[in-house]
Amino acid sequence: MKTLRFFPLAALCVAAALTSCQKEEQAGIVTDDGNKSIVLSLNFDADTKAVMTPGDQWNTETPDFTTIDVYFTDANDGIKYAFRGEADGDADAQAIFNNITTANGVRFLGMKGISRVYVVANGSMIDGLTYGQLSEEGKKIGDLNALLLKDFNPAIAQNAVPFIGGDIKLEAAESVSEEGGEVIVDAEATGGRYYLADIVIRPVLSRIEVTGVSIAKEGTVYFEQNESGSLVPTTEANATYSVQYRNFDATLTGVYMSSVYEQAQLLPEVTLNTWGLFETPTFSGSAAPIAQGNWSILATDKADFNNAIRHSNYAGNAYASLVPAEYTHDSFLFDGNVNSQNKVIPFNFFYPYNAVEVGESNAAIVTDGAAAPKLHFQFQPSGTGVEIVAIQQKTDGAWSALDQSNSLYSALEAAVKWPVTPGSENVAYVNVIGFGSTAGREEADVTINPGKIYRMENFTINPALLSVDTETTDATNIIVTVEVVNFIVENVYPVFE
Repeated sequence: MKTLRFFPLAALCVAAALTSCQKEEQAGIVTDDGNKSIVLSLNFDADTKAVMTPGDQWNTETPDFTTIDVYFTDANDGIKYAFRGEADGDADAQAIFNNITTANGVRFLGMKGISRVYVVANGSMIDGLTYGQLSEEGKKIGDLNALLLKDFNPAIAQNAVPFIGGDIKLEAAESVSEEGGEVIVDAEATGGRYYLADIVIRPVLSRIEVTGVSIAKEGTVYFEQNESGSLVPTTEANATYSVQYRNFDATLTGVYMSSVYEQAQLLPEVTLNTWGLFETPTFSGSAAPIAQGNWSILATDKADFNNAIRHSNYAGNAYASLVPAEYTHDSFLFDGNVNSQNKVIPFNFFYPYNAVEVGESNAAIVTDGAAAPKLHFQFQPSGTGVEIVAIQQKTDGAWSALDQSNSLYSALEAAVKWPVTPGSENVAYVNVIGFGSTAGREEADVTINPGKIYRMENFTINPALLSVDTETTDATNIIVTVEVVNFIVENVYPVFE
């Protein structure tokens, strides 16, 4: 965690007065009235930090911000003052950019009618807004949403991701240091109080990185019957039936994301009903949810969104391997660590959180009802096909061959054979519907949070996990365990359900 500090101090604490600028103030909530000096303490949440040429892993290092913008608003979030800090700007811009990451920060002197402070790093400027002085254009802090959240495609560079935060409950500062940078807003506005704004900024994006996918070419799959009588994969200890197989092979042709938001509104607060949740589609009649390498349900005017949430290799009316041959070997359909390259199949997404409040230890406060993303790995069969070696049943703790006349024999056989798929594309899916913190978990225990990188370590699929659809079902879905990078990285691993 890196701490950045702003000291926007209104009141004319300049010249000789600055040599002893240690003011004692009574605590209290700010109103819009009068001249104000604001001590802004800014914290940087960096816990976390697409051919398809696999992308680079993102990291937890502090990003190289190119700009840092500060917005002061009234109680209705109307922008009263806006300032841009940048290394190559004028004296005020350099004072902000060069000092904001230091312990003493920047003092902003002489502002009126402000109640709230928002900070944006790596953001775009609001068109038509005057920066560096009192603004009278009637702009709102919500005007930033379309600028901050317009681009989350997998090709965006890590250092281009905006970070945001705010404080809407300014309190009187007990003391103020005379050290640090200085921006004089109004030299005639004297006598203002000093207020404290404590802000945590965090990335507007979260990210899932797939580092490897492999297959178990031979092995044994264990099953039990659930309450509805369906056969579901399980552990050997819990199993009643087993199927031994060999010669399983497949080609990874695509990875798709669903249960993800098309857009986001984070400032001044989350309005979730405007975000446009793309829920997990399934078959509609005979129409496949994914066709010709795209989410078929998305309208043609949402091509950019479609491209942001899928990686596929479909050309010439056929699928092919998603990644170049250099990333495939042995049982790996994708290995991003070949020759220590640290390559991934990346997905960026918006996750709703409160940008103006923080929880314990500066943790993000996630919006109630937020949907967590799902991943769908798409495969085509390869080789001669799966061969069944043996099907067994466990009785009184002992395994024995299951008679072919048993009513479940054909169902067990079909559970391991390549599924019969509708249409001509002959694709099947493994659906990841959650994340676990350790390998081998059978249920999800990782909660999705904003500003984190969820790094999916290599996971191995077997033929019993394949489904003809992207719909989640007991029999065909896995929960993948994660490693979270503070953007933050969290490693995740598949949990088979």
